[in-house]
Amino acid sequence: MMLDLHCHILPHVDDGAADLGEALDMVRLLGQVGFTGAAASPHHGGGPGGDVAEVEAKQARDQLCAALKAEGSSFDVLPNAEHYLGVELMQRMAAGELITIGGKSKWLLLELPWGAVVDVEAVLFRVQTRGYRVLLAHPERSMSLDLEVIERMVTRGVRMQAEIGSFVGVYGDEERQRARSMLQCGLVHVLATDLHSVGTAEKWLTQAFSWLGDGAAELGAGVNPKAIVADASADDIEPIVRG
Repeated sequence: MMLDLHCHILPHVDDGAADLGEALDMVRLLGQVGFTGAAASPHHGGGPGGDVAEVEAKQARDQLCAALKAEGSSFDVLPNAEHYLGVELMQRMAAGELITIGGKSKWLLLELPWGAVVDVEAVLFRVQTRGYRVLLAHPERSMSLDLEVIERMVTRGVRMQAEIGSFVGVYGDEERQRARSMLQCGLVHVLATDLHSVGTAEKWLTQAFSWLGDGAAELGAGVNPKAIVADASADDIEPIVRG
């Protein structure tokens, strides 16, 4: 009973599923590896992945849900967005226009720019002071963040979402080493696919889950994601361990 909190399965909105057919193929793949739902997370903000408006995301989500229902699928697709940490985020936060994980929580999925971010800890703290909880997307791929910075963020209530593929080198050897180091240090809380297409995903998802173990998968892709959607506090989101 796993829930994917970071994936790009909505059809024709960003750099993920190009059309409804591909979106359905991606959902079928997620189902094959054990996911029963997803909080689909189209890019939102001024980042390179695009800026999908909330109304556009809802239309795509409704289209996908209708197609799944027609197929007799019980796969659940919830609201979400991958917010890019930039000027637009701050403007939309001030206007109360951010899209939370699951649609009813105070949790935000935030993506950092690929380059260095000035005072990133202060920026995330500013988001937290506005009443939001932060789930940071794929920090193991943000080379400007060292483990000490990540550890301080965790101490201050930020929770970390690692890419499942990172643990088996999908994004490179350095990303694999960083993901495994974070796991060993108790700095990973959520496991997500960040799926953009089917491609070879079945192979690396299977390999990664085998390496991580059932316990890590249950907590990181099941218990913790569901708790976040239910608006659990950061203290209730425990780090995962391999096995």
